Amino acid sequence: MTSLNLLFVYNLVYEWLVELVSFSVVTAFMAKVVWTMLSLVFGTGLIWVLRQRALLKRAEAEALADAMRQIGTGSESETNHIWEKITGYLNSENPSDWKLAILEADTILDSLVQKMGYRGENLGERLKAVEPSDFETLNEAWEAHKVRNAIAHEAGYELTQREAKRVLKLFENVFKEFGYL
Repeated sequence: MTSLNLLFVYNLVYEWLVELVSFSVVTAFMAKVVWTMLSLVFGTGLIWVLRQRALLKRAEAEALADAMRQIGTGSESETNHIWEKITGYLNSENPSDWKLAILEADTILDSLVQKMGYRGENLGERLKAVEPSDFETLNEAWEAHKVRNAIAHEAGYELTQREAKRVLKLFENVFKEFGYL
């Protein structure tokens, strides 16, 4: 019968533990290297994406400014004359003139939004396409356009002179934001 050599077993266990520990250390080190490399790659990618986004925002702002300059290509006196004509309708005693003022202001708004590059079959669709951060008076434009729709589509829509003045003030705020007035 052979005897069990304890020193041999002890050496086997010792060598197995050393390999296990050294493998764990190497594995942990490699994992750290891999994670560091991945972090660098993804961090660089994130920085690139954020920079491209900032460049795109700047390009959009420049395009919007160009569109606003193109809208204002008519002479300032011509623009003022058109707006004075529209606001002059409010001095009339005829409610039809008040409605006409709102309809004409809405036509200008539609032209403005089209020249800004927004697409759609009508002004409502184009306003839906507007990015709120690009159009501070978007809610005012919507409110004024809704009144225009009521005038155009609701038979017998009653419009007071006070309401007409309020709605034209909404249009005026929008036009001032974009340098039309």
